[in-house]
Amino acid sequence: MKAIYATMLICLFALMIQCKSNQSNTTTSKTYMTQDTGWVELFNGKDLSGWTASENASTWTVTDGVMQAYGKRSHLYYSGEYLRDSFKNFDLIATIRTHHLANSGVYYHTTYQQEGWPNKGIEAQVNNSHVGEGNYVEFKKGGSLYSYRNIYRRFIPDSTWYEMHIKVEDRHVQIWINGQQTVDFIAPKDGKGMEHDMVRGTIALQGHDTLSKTQFKSVKIRRLSEDLVTNQDSHSYGPWYDSLKVYNGKQYISLDLDPSGDLNESEVLKSTFESGVNGAVVKDLSHINELSTIKSPIVFRGVRISAQQIKSIKKESLAFADYVIGKCKSLAEAIELIQSGWINVLSINGESINVKNANALLDLAKKTM
Repeated sequence: MKAIYATMLICLFALMIQCKSNQSNTTTSKTYMTQDTGWVELFNGKDLSGWTASENASTWTVTDGVMQAYGKRSHLYYSGEYLRDSFKNFDLIATIRTHHLANSGVYYHTTYQQEGWPNKGIEAQVNNSHVGEGNYVEFKKGGSLYSYRNIYRRFIPDSTWYEMHIKVEDRHVQIWINGQQTVDFIAPKDGKGMEHDMVRGTIALQGHDTLSKTQFKSVKIRRLSEDLVTNQDSHSYGPWYDSLKVYNGKQYISLDLDPSGDLNESEVLKSTFESGVNGAVVKDLSHINELSTIKSPIVFRGVRISAQQIKSIKKESLAFADYVIGKCKSLAEAIELIQSGWINVLSINGESINVKNANALLDLAKKTM
């Protein structure tokens, strides 16, 4: 994560803002597994009975009890006996393994279509090391609720079996990867900003492209009451955050780096879940050891250093930080920090880039990237 994309840079400069909220609109489950009753396995471990593949059906095979997608784009829709009319509210746990550069996904509330990406339904992203194709760069990593709550941090190694748990209760969607929560999302009551209705449908697995090799060992589901209703509305952080979500959808990564440094891990997670803007715990150099206590894999780690400190510290001591924020009081200090080659992000007196000399700093930063 120490390497930073140019498209990220401008966003990071603009997003050194503090986002605190004193009101929670979601209830986060304490465990990702609930009582194991009512579960049914959708994959029989032998063949594709109960599943219907779209275009390029040969992409899907079953070998040694493992369902595999490897080939041209194809989506595998569940059509078996447990579907009945459709799934609405449910728990789903998929046991997944992706290989290098693989991209896939688990769709829900979708319906069969013969060609193309599903027009209906919402996708839980499956991607540990896929980087995109052609001019498109894919930043959204596994555990994302695609486009609505994006996770920009990879924390599952390639070629490793892991569990993705998706829980849908009306407008409330939660995702866990190996027990680590990545999404706690409540869709707005009016549906504004939602590309698809969150109503009901079937499950679909994605075969993305010829470079993507993805395997599924189990896909089990249990129905939850269809009478569940989410009374809360989605949390609003105002026009600023609403605009950030639009940019996220256009492949600009926005991170809240908390320049003042008084947000703890639970507060960062709360903000990330509610706002859709990924956050970081940021500490001064004197408190850098506190970053080692962070447990959530989706919380970024940042450390602030000054122009004076870069002269007395070894760069290797900052290697575990996702972002190194240079804090300065003048353009001269800013230039010294940027030219050191250590800095990912620059902060002037804890303020965002909308300050005097911003254009000069941005131009200098672009030249150094």
